[in-house]
Amino acid sequence: MCLARRFSIVGPLVVLPLLPLVGQKSQPVQTHRSTIVGIAVDSIHGGALPDATILLAGTTLSTVTDADGKFRFDSVAPGSYRIAMFHPLLDTLDVAVGTAALRMGADSVLQVVLATPSSRTIIDRACPEARRRLGPAAIMGRVEDPDTHTPISGVRVSVVWKDLTISKLTGVRRTPVLREAITGTDGAYVICGIATGMHGTIQADRKGSVTAEVPIALGDAQLAFQPLTLLSLATTAGSSVVGHAVLTGRVVDQSGSFVAGAHVTVQGARSQGTTTTTGDFRLTDLPSGTSAVLVRRIGFAPAEVTVALSAATPASVTVHVERTSTALAAVKVVGAYEVALTQNGFTDRKRMGMGRYMTAEQIASRQPTVLSDLFRTIPGFKVTGGLTGNEIQSTRSKCVTYWVDGVPRREVQSGQADTWVQPTQIIALETYGSAEVPQQFMMAGSMDCSVVVIWTNRTTR
Repeated sequence: MCLARRFSIVGPLVVLPLLPLVGQKSQPVQTHRSTIVGIAVDSIHGGALPDATILLAGTTLSTVTDADGKFRFDSVAPGSYRIAMFHPLLDTLDVAVGTAALRMGADSVLQVVLATPSSRTIIDRACPEARRRLGPAAIMGRVEDPDTHTPISGVRVSVVWKDLTISKLTGVRRTPVLREAITGTDGAYVICGIATGMHGTIQADRKGSVTAEVPIALGDAQLAFQPLTLLSLATTAGSSVVGHAVLTGRVVDQSGSFVAGAHVTVQGARSQGTTTTTGDFRLTDLPSGTSAVLVRRIGFAPAEVTVALSAATPASVTVHVERTSTALAAVKVVGAYEVALTQNGFTDRKRMGMGRYMTAEQIASRQPTVLSDLFRTIPGFKVTGGLTGNEIQSTRSKCVTYWVDGVPRREVQSGQADTWVQPTQIIALETYGSAEVPQQFMMAGSMDCSVVVIWTNRTTR
């Protein structure tokens, strides 16, 4: 169910009285025409609203606000007019801002202030009270096809972050929190119940087509906007690893120096490359959508950035990497993991993108205490408390089956999965809905089950 509630605001926000046009007394006005001056205000982020289109209804006059949000209409004939404001921010909010009828006299100046609704107004109208109790902030946006820019409905958009909790029993813990919403027919979504100051990631998925995990932070703000692009199901029929998008970029270190010989890959793509002596790279045949670019180089910490890829327009990105003092040991570990994950097929399946995939770095960043902690923030799963421990359940299938290092397993009682492996042992994790399970992970009599595939560091020995 989509959480978005459509609404619009129409009416003058601030309209000041008519002021006489000030001019030189020695030059009487002959045109008997007037001037409208105004400013557009962004009440959500605070400050001016530049690049907003302002229309003077009833005329052919239009203008665009400058960097200070100011606009002006000259030589306006006496009469009654309405002023309307358009901006991508208002499109995201699905809000219309304009004035009531304004009466223009001859030889006068009309001053107008147009403002977007405040964050509090937007959240109060878009989020039910029960959701607002979970957190005062919200995240809004639209999901579109990256090549055609058409909205996509039925997309699950999920936000994950760590919430700091303090109690006498558990002490200080960072508990994973998950919030979700489904896009409407216009591709819009609203995720309510977000904590102020949240730092986390946002991701969209629809029937096997998944975006990268995009970093998102609210700081002290109460409302954030995050557009996402996702290939539609029709576009991803067949192979989803080859497309027509192009990405160029440059890799530099902390001082801005070029980094040559860095290995560059894109999530869900076969194409990969190495930077030149000037740190440049160019990748082609990439699938469109919001993707992650991963850069690795011996002597540097791995770096990941998010990029919106489209077959219609080439993308460009600059990636900053940091030198590490323990590069040699880190490369040995990563190399062992990569070899093992290539041999067991994880790398190829991740490129195909039909399920959800987590690497050792992503697992460590969530700081899980036990295996079930990871599933508190993985869309399609939930964790409930049983008599003997935490039970991992699927929200989309009837049951959950497991594979650990290629061996099938089933939970006989709740909490058993938490005893199989420690989170620090996991080098990769795969999850699949019942309709997208690879052939090698299907079990007899379990066709309606979601599947969890776990790979541990035992496979690297």
